[in-house]
Amino acid sequence: MSDSVKDDRDEELLLLGALLDDSPNEVYLFDEDDLRFQFVNARALDNLGLTFEQTRAMTPLDLKPLFDARGLREVLAPLLDGIEERVVFRTLHRRADGSTYPVEVVVRLAPRGGRRVFIATVTDISERTKTEREHKVGEARFRALIERSLDLILLADAAGRFTFASPSVTTLLGYSPEEILRFDPLEIIHPDDQPAAGAALGATLGGEEQARLEFRVRHKDGSWRAISAIAHNLLDHPAVGAIVMNARDVTEERRLAEQLRQSQKLESIGRLAGGIAHDFNNILTTILSSAAFLEEDSARGPINAEDVREIQNAAERASALTAQLLAFARKRVIRPQTLHLGEIVRHAERFLRRVLGETIELATFIPEGLHAISMDPSQLDQVILNLAVNARDAMPSGGRLTLELQNVEIDEEYARGHAEVSPGSYVMLCISDTGEGITAEQLPHVFEPFFTTKPPGAGTGLGLAMVYGIVRQGGGHIWVYSEPGVGTSFKLYFPRSSDPARPALSKGAAPVATGSGRILVVEDDENVRRSVVRALEAAGYEVHAAALPQDGLAWAQAQAPRLDLLITDVVMPGMTGKELAGRIKELMPNVRVLYMSGYTENTIMHRGVLDQGVDFLEKPFAPAEMRALVIQILSRP
Repeated sequence: MSDSVKDDRDEELLLLGALLDDSPNEVYLFDEDDLRFQFVNARALDNLGLTFEQTRAMTPLDLKPLFDARGLREVLAPLLDGIEERVVFRTLHRRADGSTYPVEVVVRLAPRGGRRVFIATVTDISERTKTEREHKVGEARFRALIERSLDLILLADAAGRFTFASPSVTTLLGYSPEEILRFDPLEIIHPDDQPAAGAALGATLGGEEQARLEFRVRHKDGSWRAISAIAHNLLDHPAVGAIVMNARDVTEERRLAEQLRQSQKLESIGRLAGGIAHDFNNILTTILSSAAFLEEDSARGPINAEDVREIQNAAERASALTAQLLAFARKRVIRPQTLHLGEIVRHAERFLRRVLGETIELATFIPEGLHAISMDPSQLDQVILNLAVNARDAMPSGGRLTLELQNVEIDEEYARGHAEVSPGSYVMLCISDTGEGITAEQLPHVFEPFFTTKPPGAGTGLGLAMVYGIVRQGGGHIWVYSEPGVGTSFKLYFPRSSDPARPALSKGAAPVATGSGRILVVEDDENVRRSVVRALEAAGYEVHAAALPQDGLAWAQAQAPRLDLLITDVVMPGMTGKELAGRIKELMPNVRVLYMSGYTENTIMHRGVLDQGVDFLEKPFAPAEMRALVIQILSRP
């Protein structure tokens, strides 16, 4: 090589060095044949801890890369064969202190002085590798969250087609992710919900940032699941580029909410019915008393006995209706006993055969070892009779009525799925028929007062309302299942009692309704008060009446201790009957007390269950009934 050519090449390298020494990347030129370095820029020399002269005798293999000479030739082969204009690979470089760092190497083949040289640009990718590693960790975590999420994650493109579905779609809807992607989004939505869902999805595709959707989706098994979803428009997001939908199965939540709504509805109706029945009972008490007085009082002249009996019959029918309303409202007084439900069913079986007729088969299943329950036996008879009569009317051409008893345990999981149910031990009474059944539209209303599936004039619509109230007041719950054309099943759950069962006490003969003694009557309803006073005075009692508890207390304080019996309404303005009785008993500890009411507000009982040793007269009542009870109370030791 001539000196002039050598000088030209040195000048070329000096110019190249001046251009590349300020580069943030390492740059290497090495020969095609022997791979020796012809140029190394300042950045590379600093990292390697070498001088330029030291590198002139070195090759890339001396830098101790991760491959040997053969491996390096294989990496460079696409350039030598003219297949690629450049090759890119990653490896590790070592610094002068022995530490390593990741690099990305870009190698090109270029002519130089009639020969070819490799130009390798080496970029330190330590930060990029760290970022990529963090991104991979984040992506792995995100994927783990998606794959284990109970919610359904869906991605849709700008055309509204699904492009991704999380694995939870199989648990929620029964489809595999691959199957769900083949559906048009609206294809599996309930027809009634498609317009609203389509509008919400269209608004999101149209540019709105997010939209909330409520719709029903067809499960793979054919059932419908209630879905609550929120869709986000992330089409412009560089990393997402899709509509992101987060969906949750709220079928069970909706069912529980409907149960709670129905329960609250029945509670509201019950409060209204109870209030009406209470006021009406005061009126009925006056009607019954007046009719009785007409019948008893012949001194005023002749009376039409038939008209009096008609008044009494009408009042008693009205009284039966109010009793049913109060039972539904759980405001009727009950006198529970610890008993075996099997005995009640066996007793009911005898009169049910007469009620049902010959075309209906009656079957009972009463196992041994049933738990005891605490209920009013007379109310249980009413429950069974009402359900049996309804079943009979649902089987006009005959059928089968089945009464089955069973001990059951209700656990926390079952209770969570049923709004009014508490975990514990129960005795279940299942009453099933093979009748006409109840439609799905009618089923949620069957326990509402005055709702009936029977034709006009065939029923009051209070039978099932009364059944509902009795069961709920006894601490139990009731569940109904029906299919039109198949039949209906009512399942009644009564809480287990820890007390031993006792047979019901038989009622003795009513005592003669006459007597003597001083009685204080406190009743805020004027007509009821007047009727009670008249009935007692006619029986020979000395009676003083007061409209307000404060007036009654003042009279008692003036008369103490000359008082034999206090008859008081339970709910009155300013002071309850129980509070009044307590104040008077402080003056006269031996005074007897008779409470009367159409219903109570837990003043002398708990949830309508009469306290032990309390005498109570339920409105409406006839004078003879009241006088008999007064005689019974005053005749006790």
